[in-house]
Amino acid sequence: MASSTSVLALSLFAIRLAAGQGCFNVPDVGLFKHHDTFTFTGSSVPDGIYVSDGELVRDTQQPGTGATFDHIFNARNVRVRNGFLELVVPGRQTTSPLESGQVGTWADDMLYLSARTTATFSSVPGTCHGIFFYKDDCNEIDIEYLSDGRSLSNPPDHSTPLQYTNQDLQCNRDQNTHTTRPRPADATTALHEYRIDWTKGKVVFRTDGAVQTTFTSDVPSVGGTFLLNNWANGDPGWTLGPPASDSIFKVQKLEIFYNRTSDTGRC
Repeated sequence: MASSTSVLALSLFAIRLAAGQGCFNVPDVGLFKHHDTFTFTGSSVPDGIYVSDGELVRDTQQPGTGATFDHIFNARNVRVRNGFLELVVPGRQTTSPLESGQVGTWADDMLYLSARTTATFSSVPGTCHGIFFYKDDCNEIDIEYLSDGRSLSNPPDHSTPLQYTNQDLQCNRDQNTHTTRPRPADATTALHEYRIDWTKGKVVFRTDGAVQTTFTSDVPSVGGTFLLNNWANGDPGWTLGPPASDSIFKVQKLEIFYNRTSDTGRC
């Protein structure tokens, strides 16, 4: 992790102080009733995380996209080994749907959160890595990485920045709240922390603790789940692909502070 390590350590110290009072105080964000840390030291996903299996996404039937393949999330594309969760899009696929990998939290009524994903991206062109909150297509907060610089959603210089999006609350794809910011130069070889701080009326995106952008438009106000995935559909405007070799999104840790709509008490 970069020079932000000391800042993160101080933040966690402040969080621990509040824990004894029954709530977690995340500095500059707010109070949360729940805290989960998921690490991947065994050979299977930990309790609190589910693996998508047989979930088919019909990209080719969605209006306004150039997808040439559908994709499907199957459990065989999710591995836990060597201290990492690996979300895999196998290489050399030629038929639809394209095999992809996804996991999510069992808690499906998270309402406001501070979620930190420590991960390494794949350098193999042709997939999308997703780090995101999701209720439905109109209530979604995304950090996404498009590994192919030729994607029409990446800059003309063929760089691969991070894509930050609040999906339009009225489900109009052309009116999403969206921007890009440069990813860490060594994002495909080193671990970095990618973070979403979602509170009432505001979403703040951070990398290694440093603010990248803040949104106050299209902010969800309903509970949902938190997801991590890696997928491709051949769309020249988005993922391109399929990848020529295995694309592996490697996650070392997922830590989430959150509230739930099912809670009766408040912090």
